Order: sequence, then C-alpha cells, then structure tokens
Amino acid sequence: MIGPNGAGKSSLFKLISGEFAAEPGGRVIFAKDISFGYLAQDPELPPDQTAFETALAGNPRWRDLQAALKQVEIEMGDPRVYNNPKALTRAIEAHERHLEEYLALGGDSYPERVRQVLSGLGLDPGEHDKTISTLSGGQKKLVGLARLLLAQPPVLLLDEPDNHLDLNGKAYLEQLIQTYPGAVVIVSHDRYLLDAVVTHIAELEDGRLTTFQGDYSSFVMEKELRLGNLDARRDWGYAGDYVRAMWLMLNRDEPEDFVIASGATHSVKEFCELAFARAGLE
Repeated sequence: MIGPNGAGKSSLFKLISGEFAAEPGGRVIFAKDISFGYLAQDPELPPDQTAFETALAGNPRWRDLQAALKQVEIEMGDPRVYNNPKALTRAIEAHERHLEEYLALGGDSYPERVRQVLSGLGLDPGEHDKTISTLSGGQKKLVGLARLLLAQPPVLLLDEPDNHLDLNGKAYLEQLIQTYPGAVVIVSHDRYLLDAVVTHIAELEDGRLTTFQGDYSSFVMEKELRLGNLDARRDWGYAGDYVRAMWLMLNRDEPEDFVIASGATHSVKEFCELAFARAGLE
C-alpha cells in the first residue's frame, strides 16, 4: 500500500485490525476464519519480557502443543487407558496429530528458529535476553516484526517494517515475505523492497484506493502513462538500466550482453557506462 504522508495508510491498517472503529454508517467486512497480525510503526510489547521471550510468545500454539503432548503421554501411562484398547487408540491418534503439528512448527528446535529470525532481522544475539524496556525503539520494532513472522497469521499488516533494518536485515525480510504462506500487506517507502516482494499495489490518495497488479516500478510507469507522459516508458526503462547496472556492480555478474531501453545490445562494460552516464555518474 502506497500513498503520500497523511493519506491514511496507517489509519486504514488500524481500521482493519480493529484498533480503530468505523465511522457511523461504515463497516469493515472480513472473510470467514481470517485473522490478522498487525505491526504498528511503534509496536507495544510487554516491557518486562526479554526480546527472546516476546518473540517466542508470538506463536502460542507451540507451547499449547507441548502441553498437549505431555498430557497425552501421561494419559497413555494410565492403566485405565493402556488397558482399554479403544481409549488407547484414541490417545495414540491424538498424540500423532499433536506431534505432526508440533514438528511442523519446528519441534524442539523452534526456540532456535526464534533466535535465528531475531538475528536475521538485525538484532544482535547479545540483545536477545535483554528486557524490552531496555531496548531502543528500533530494536523493539525488530522484535515485534519477528514475533509476527513467527506467529504466521493468515494475513500480515506491516506498517513500514523495513525501518531500522540494515541491508542484511532488509534482504532477510524480503526472503521471509517472499516465502510467507499467507497474504502480506505492506506499507513502505523503499521502492526496491516493494519491487522485490509485491505482486499488487494499492494507492491511497485523496480518500480513494486504486489497485494495480504488478510491482512498484510497473505501477509508476503505468501511472505516468495515464497522466499523459508519453516518454514515461522510455524514461523509466533508462532508470531500470541504471538499477540493473548497480546490481551488476554489486553482484559481479558477467552476462555476455544486455539489451537496454532503446533496444540496442551492449556488453556489460558498455551497458554500465551508458546507464551511469544517463544518471549523471561516471
């Protein structure tokens, strides 16, 4: 979701999540059995818990399954159960169901998965066991983001999740979003992140929401064309040449040749020189 500052993006998220109530005459309709996970710009977290405990609690189902497995194991050790074939069969089937779900969440290694996500997003391992009250605002945002990603609700609402992330953290976030099993709605001012992870754009402007299928770059080009800028496709193609050249320089890729916006074919060296020249760089 994109839009100018003050357009109401965060307010719309809060309306969807239930933090805001609809105005008289308005309503929000939800699909059946759909739940949301909402990351605010300044998430509220339990101040006395550690960063690790807070992230771990994001998916309470893991602890629930631990308790359920222990309870079933106790029942299977009860003579009234193991001497009763029907009761024992029910207990074994329940244990198999719980164990399958428990293992799907990571099983006994789930706590380590929590620490991996915290570290991947950029929280130093030395900060994992510090209480939330001692962390900075940016660190709290990382913990809140990790907590939601681990909880895996069907729909994630992420309000500028990439704030306070370094380059490695942003790359890690991109990977998590790309492989997320549910739907992710994201507000971000980072066009590179949007190009990497989004499949649809919703623009909120002047109280209206306009949707577009595609990534951010395609949306910008399409909007410029709608506004009558006949050179938009060519100009945006040249901008794309520059971005690809930067990617080549950073990744040291060496394809044989490249086709640029004008349609001409160039070597990597020529391609980078042309792209940087159009950007006013050497």
